[in-house]
Amino acid sequence: MDEILKDINAVVGVVGSLLCDADGNVLSALGIGDIEHEDLSTAARVLAQTMAALSLARRRKVGDLDFVYDRGRLVAKNTGEGCLCIIGVPNINVPLLNLTADLAIRNLKKRAKEARAAGQETALPGLSEAVRAMADFFESLAAELGDRGFGRQEFLKIAEHRLARMKAAHPLLGSVRVSEGRIDLSQLPLDALDAGELGQALVDFVRGLCFSARGILGHEEATSKYLSVYEPFRQRHEAVLKALGIGDVLRDAVSEEPPRTIGGVEFHLG
Repeated sequence: MDEILKDINAVVGVVGSLLCDADGNVLSALGIGDIEHEDLSTAARVLAQTMAALSLARRRKVGDLDFVYDRGRLVAKNTGEGCLCIIGVPNINVPLLNLTADLAIRNLKKRAKEARAAGQETALPGLSEAVRAMADFFESLAAELGDRGFGRQEFLKIAEHRLARMKAAHPLLGSVRVSEGRIDLSQLPLDALDAGELGQALVDFVRGLCFSARGILGHEEATSKYLSVYEPFRQRHEAVLKALGIGDVLRDAVSEEPPRTIGGVEFHLG
């Protein structure tokens, strides 16, 4: 990846550049100077979250962010799997920079496609691995919506309420517990579960949590917080989403209404 950044740094006016994934992990950096790695990761993570929020607001993918300051310029480009960040002088030749950077992004995507074609993509995970990943997802939700939102205890009370109401429609959710300050999936009977059934039940549960969060925090803040959890999870666990058959459905959980409940049984309208 360094050779790609070298081409970008060769553009007149570019001071340095870095490539990072959606989690803020710096994959490669050249010409950045003495900036601490942790600070770089924090900045990259904020940029990725900003792009995700803008994409939702505008209902289409956001390509570039361009910040111009008195003594510098920061251009962030969406690579599809993270960000390409370029630091330069304020009056840099933007068309030339875009030409070089867009070519670099195409090369990155080509490499990723070739790697998948060569069989480097891992096999779909089993249910136990998928459940562990989803447990981490719920813990991240508890941290973002609860700890940094309206409070973990309130979040867990909402989770208990949703589980109690939904187990008539999804009996397997009766094995999900709220204990020791977290949502516990460890008691799910993996030997008797169907991946698609599990995926649908967990998505419906997430919808309910998001609906409550929107009522407390407001639609915009709840959506932003949810996507700041979902986007990094998707980058790390695309195979899990595929194994459970939920894909982008989990992303859309924050914008959908929960199932209607009649007599303890939930019905989807439409």
